[in-house]
Amino acid sequence: MHKSHIPTTYYWACTLFFSLITLLSLLDTFHESGVEELLKKSSLIMVISSSASTALAGFALLLNVCSSSAQSHWYKLEGVLLVIMGSFWSWVVFRFTGVNGLVNGPSNSYFGVWGAFFYSISTFGVWLKEHLRLR
Repeated sequence: MHKSHIPTTYYWACTLFFSLITLLSLLDTFHESGVEELLKKSSLIMVISSSASTALAGFALLLNVCSSSAQSHWYKLEGVLLVIMGSFWSWVVFRFTGVNGLVNGPSNSYFGVWGAFFYSISTFGVWLKEHLRLR
């Protein structure tokens, strides 16, 4: 079994988990409420964005496990991806979880959004801690 020594692997896995929860719970919500609700602009943005976030977190997790050598330059791309993920989930929290937001009450979608936000920010913090120490 190949064991990765990259400290962000756990956090990427958690981000993937919460992004997937958000995506699946949104799809379930829109399945129950009908196609008309899904075709609204904010609903479509949320589904596409959470799909992209899930794919990106899965890709990053795969690269984290596969390129664990010290000579790999994956950590540079990882930093850029983490800034994008942290910015995206920050925007989602402020835009879609308010009182009149798309995800506005205790539900799987709500906790998925907040979990993905927390872990994307935490992953970036761990990445910064690890790579500031290398310099």
